Amino acid sequence: MSKKKAQSIEHAQLRSRAEELIGKNTGTALLSGTEEVPLRLHHELQVHQVELDMQNEELQQSRDELEKVLEEYTELYDFAPVCYVTLDLKGTIRKVNLTGAVLLGVTRSWLVGMGFGLFVTEEARPVFTAFLGKVLTSPVKEECELTLLKKGNAPVCVQVVGRATKPGQECSIAIIDITERKRAEEVYRLAKEAAESLRRAKETEEALHLVTEAAETIRRTKEAAEAIALAKSQFLTNMSHELRTPMTGIIGMLQLALMDDLTPEPRNFIETAMNSSHSLLRILNDILDMAKYEAGTLTIEEKPFTLKRCITEVVDIISPEVRRKGLDFTILVTEEVPETVVGDQMRVRQVLLNLIGNAIKFTEGGKVELRVSARKGTYGGKQEFTFAVTDTGIGIPDNKKELLFRAFSQVDPSLSRRYGGTGLGLTISREIAELMGGTISFVSEEGVGSTFSFTIPLEETVLESDTQSVSESFLSEAITVLQDGERIAHLLLVEDDPVIRQLLGKLLEIYYTLDLAEDGLKAVGIWEKGKYDLVLMDVQMPNLDGFDATRAIREKERECGGHTPIVAMTAHASKEDEEICLAAGMDAFISKPINFQKSLQVIGDIIRQAVAP
Repeated sequence: MSKKKAQSIEHAQLRSRAEELIGKNTGTALLSGTEEVPLRLHHELQVHQVELDMQNEELQQSRDELEKVLEEYTELYDFAPVCYVTLDLKGTIRKVNLTGAVLLGVTRSWLVGMGFGLFVTEEARPVFTAFLGKVLTSPVKEECELTLLKKGNAPVCVQVVGRATKPGQECSIAIIDITERKRAEEVYRLAKEAAESLRRAKETEEALHLVTEAAETIRRTKEAAEAIALAKSQFLTNMSHELRTPMTGIIGMLQLALMDDLTPEPRNFIETAMNSSHSLLRILNDILDMAKYEAGTLTIEEKPFTLKRCITEVVDIISPEVRRKGLDFTILVTEEVPETVVGDQMRVRQVLLNLIGNAIKFTEGGKVELRVSARKGTYGGKQEFTFAVTDTGIGIPDNKKELLFRAFSQVDPSLSRRYGGTGLGLTISREIAELMGGTISFVSEEGVGSTFSFTIPLEETVLESDTQSVSESFLSEAITVLQDGERIAHLLLVEDDPVIRQLLGKLLEIYYTLDLAEDGLKAVGIWEKGKYDLVLMDVQMPNLDGFDATRAIREKERECGGHTPIVAMTAHASKEDEEICLAAGMDAFISKPINFQKSLQVIGDIIRQAVAP
């Protein structure tokens, strides 16, 4: 039956139903063709009106059914157990269901408009690029397996199936989480290998029993390995903090010794011990930062600082080794580099110290050069700063370059290697550079030398405070305290470690009158009986820790009035730790191992602000 004839039958049926409905409603008989024309036309109009009403009713019913189906489809689409994503030819996400947002660990509104490749691990990106090119041009479905990054969680393994919805322009992909399947496959593979070994050794019921035990052993081993990894991270963090306290005593005592009038030979001995202590401290800091990196707690601060001072601090540390080796060390700073920037001075200094330290370590003769440059970047008003360290050292063989930036990896790991190190410096440097929104790279030729450089965005600013050096501030503040006139400031030192208590006591008694307390409980009692210009408060102490002691003092001040500045002393020196100290009512904090010149500067600044009119 032709389409035209079918439409004619449908229209005839509709008309018949309309005329039948009119007859029921009006009680009149059907008009024949012999009736007068006006009556016939009136009847036709009635029929057409009824037909239209019936068609509208059917259309409305169809629309309602369509909306219901669409709603059911949308619900099935959003809550399907499979992640569905629509991509354009550049791989930009145009549409994604809720399952996809959960899989990637971000909100759906944030995902739309982002490149899907950002969620693909670096190793799997070539696979994804090839897959996207094939699926947009292929008339059939394409498949691949990828590893995706999930915010706040470990990467997930997925199977991706896609087809082109608009060839060359758009495609739809379905993503299935196969992480557990992959783990199961790996466990199965290991179990199978164990079973095969056992079968070859003894094809008996005992072998089958051993296979079961082997599979269970693999499961327990995996769980134990994960527990060991977590315990290792926690252990490294705790040990690093615990070691910083005695390091304060070692470095502090050496600094006190150097303040005496020594003959050249013992002074040289003590300076050598000081340099070795700082080297050990850098290793401890690397271990701590690695533990933070593995735990995902490595953070970046944004504060104003001067690049000149940052570079000077690095030079002060590496200068003894440069002089010992007789190297030519130069610093080139282009005129585009501003005086003051906003960023994390400690982390910038840490990366510079790692790169320059490595350059000096692997250069026996010749030169090491630091070049700092800046140019306008696309970082929302920030400039792009590049720090490049070039040396004429041993260089890196081509077959060893892949070992760089791997944790605990070294170019020469043998027992007879000439150069020390933990193998953590470059790994941590890369993580810091990337956390600051930058990159790190290198070029090297064996026997010629290497250039390591990192590029980060920093914002130019102007410091309101004076720009005198730390040593100048230290000396001027010491003189101010002694010559201020009427009264020498009275301090309370609260420290449970006897070595640090003795050390700080000797140093502070040069400039201030001082009382001592060995825990927070005694500190609160002594504070109530005396009048102090400032309290130096250790954080981790027996009986009553520094936080609770500070809260107790602040509570008594609310009752009696007044405010005694309290400066925390802690081996925890992150931004979060600073916020905890301030939240507890402390005015500032000093990190351990303590830099005594900077500590005196902090103390002097706070006292000067407290007595200012």
